[in-house]
Amino acid sequence: MTDRANIEVVDSSLVSRTTRESLAGATLVERTLGGRVFTMAGGETMQTAPHVNMEHGGMVLSGPTALQTAWRLRARHQDLVFLIEPTSVLAPATAERPLIIDEPVDALIAPTVEETLQAQRDAGAAVAVIPAGFVDVADPGALKAVLAAADNIDRDDVILPLAVHQKWSTPDHISQLIAVAARSRHPVALALGAKAGDPLNLKGAPESYRRFFGEVKGAVPWRADFAGIDAFASGARAAVIGQIPSLRRLPVPGSRPYSSRPGDRTPHVLMPELMRFARSSEMHLKWFASATPWPCPCRHCEGRAVDSFTGSDEDRLRAHLHNLAALDEIAGIVTSMGTSQVARWWNQRLAEAEAEHVRLAQHTGVMISMPPTLARWRSLS
Repeated sequence: MTDRANIEVVDSSLVSRTTRESLAGATLVERTLGGRVFTMAGGETMQTAPHVNMEHGGMVLSGPTALQTAWRLRARHQDLVFLIEPTSVLAPATAERPLIIDEPVDALIAPTVEETLQAQRDAGAAVAVIPAGFVDVADPGALKAVLAAADNIDRDDVILPLAVHQKWSTPDHISQLIAVAARSRHPVALALGAKAGDPLNLKGAPESYRRFFGEVKGAVPWRADFAGIDAFASGARAAVIGQIPSLRRLPVPGSRPYSSRPGDRTPHVLMPELMRFARSSEMHLKWFASATPWPCPCRHCEGRAVDSFTGSDEDRLRAHLHNLAALDEIAGIVTSMGTSQVARWWNQRLAEAEAEHVRLAQHTGVMISMPPTLARWRSLS
């Protein structure tokens, strides 16, 4: 696998001020989040936190115990910038109930929206995330209701998650989504929901996703994969990338959890040369079945073969820390450039990723295609 010198092959003259340094006049939320690539974590939050880059990284805590975890995280890592994702994004929003508040089992009175937001801040969150529900593509009324309810929140330290069905990112619906998001009083974070796989695997979705971040000022890709990096090339100044596949998209409320290999616990490993994630077992059984596997020189792998991670808790964590280190290299690059400079660098990286797929096929004797969304970005460059 390549090191930073091989990843950062962009001319040094492209590097400008950091994103945060160019945020004069921006909102409090934009200044706080700008220039950072956040890792969304669940059960491995405490093990991951010590390895997060304090300069251009951060964390988003997810799951039903995220608020409790935040208190422990704050006590141990006071300089870490983190947010707390409300579980509301996993429940359907309606026009009548656009915001959804978790009611503690021991509470006599349900907390208000204000109390919910303040609880996040009290636990150490850099900004609070509004508890908006998930919007289905067939319910534009719910989308407008989410915006209206959020606009009634008189705070400057909040971000509005637009948790929406993946079809909102297609040409038929993106204009309406942009129109609503652009009117928001608060910065928005776009999270796409899909029953399975890449939410951008729909016709016209990669282009529409780019358009969203080009037209909605201050928007943040949320629960993303490399789409979060692509968004930097369109105008985003921060991104939230999931640590595991289920945190790189939203589930559609009411749908059954899907896994192509439900019994396989081996981790998905980030391959920076290929600009993709690949499951360790698939690489072992298919890619490198008859060829020497690529070694990884990162500080967590120390030359370990990329296909050697098992489904043990120890190996899964080691792979996730490898992913964090590889992503940190990329984040350090995209957060040091302006939008047009990132676009040039990203197009170059896409071309190199295409060439690396060819080289990998030659090495293994196995045809390994680029993921559809990556291939589409390449065709647009």
